[in-house]
Amino acid sequence: MFLTVQLFGSPQLSWRGEEVAPSSKKSRALLLYLAAQEKAVPRELLAELLWKPDRLNSVRQALYELRQLPGAETWLHDDADSVQVDADCDALTFGGHVAAQKYAAAVELYGAPFLDGYSLNAPKFEDWLQVERLRYAQLYQEAQEGCLEDLEHAGKYKEALPIAQGAVQADPLNETNYRTLMRLHYQLGDIDAALGVFERCRLMLQRELSVEPLPETLDLLAEIEQRGSASARLARLISNPESVPNRAERLLGRDAQLTEAHSSLEAEGHLLIYGFGGAGKSSLAAELTAQWLAEASAPALWLEVGGDTPENAADALARALNAEAQLAQAADKSAALKTVLAEASLSLLVLDDVRSAYTFAKLLSGLPDGLPTLITSRNRYLKLKRLHLDRLEREASLELLVLH
Repeated sequence: MFLTVQLFGSPQLSWRGEEVAPSSKKSRALLLYLAAQEKAVPRELLAELLWKPDRLNSVRQALYELRQLPGAETWLHDDADSVQVDADCDALTFGGHVAAQKYAAAVELYGAPFLDGYSLNAPKFEDWLQVERLRYAQLYQEAQEGCLEDLEHAGKYKEALPIAQGAVQADPLNETNYRTLMRLHYQLGDIDAALGVFERCRLMLQRELSVEPLPETLDLLAEIEQRGSASARLARLISNPESVPNRAERLLGRDAQLTEAHSSLEAEGHLLIYGFGGAGKSSLAAELTAQWLAEASAPALWLEVGGDTPENAADALARALNAEAQLAQAADKSAALKTVLAEASLSLLVLDDVRSAYTFAKLLSGLPDGLPTLITSRNRYLKLKRLHLDRLEREASLELLVLH
């Protein structure tokens, strides 16, 4: 039976749910140090760490005290030369997760700095504390970066957001963290928040270091501003239901329409959801997209079309699929877009908030056969399977009002 040890934050030791609390400070420090080691430690090293190199008698006295603790006969092992503790230690588990690139598990385990606030009147022990705190802080930064990369790659932007926010808070002078947070806000469709993160970054660098943001940060800012200047430039490739934009906290009063929309899209391969502004067309489309992704093995592509031009809309689709160069070099852009979309193996294309009949017609001409397409618009376009979204019933309207 191992000793259970928490070294992140305030130290805690227990055995079978019973607190293990050495009475003397140095005996407790000795136990904490041993719990953080993977191998047996020579007695001479322990004496030097907590007392002086020739104070082996002090080590013996501390070990005598540790042997009186609950379960010591199972987790404490010592002989004439060395000492070892069998411990289920959060810090050691964390290090193993990072080494195995299990970054999400590592981030979840690290709740606070190593032995946060703990100190002892022993210079060598204090030196060890400082080195370990720095080492674990660096490992945590590595775990955060790896976890964020994995979540971004999987399209889990909402899950990544609090981790990125924590990284910025922990290291407010690291521009890489700011860029990650800017990208996540942008991918979630919040341009204002992305621009706000840049301004925080700029002000922090100016105040603390008297420098301007790096070129990489400025390039990302320009890209976000350019894409945010017209709604059709907000195209996102989505592989996870939780990352679908415009998804309501709760979709009230639309269960029947959601079922009908899902059936129509499956049967027809396309569907237009139309109705007056504010009726909840985008929210219904978002919920349908989330359901679709939960059943599909390929990503969806969501484009907020607005009233933009066909060229901007096509560029946005290509950009989301990293095919801008392919589209730019093509003589027939409509045919090139069709090829790009076909090669992307999408499960669904969503054209949200379509306001221009010309742009809509041009986009339809560039879609490959067999690509399920969901459209929302205030307009009732012909030759499409349509679902009219009217006002909510009174009961659902009141429920929505109470919710907000």
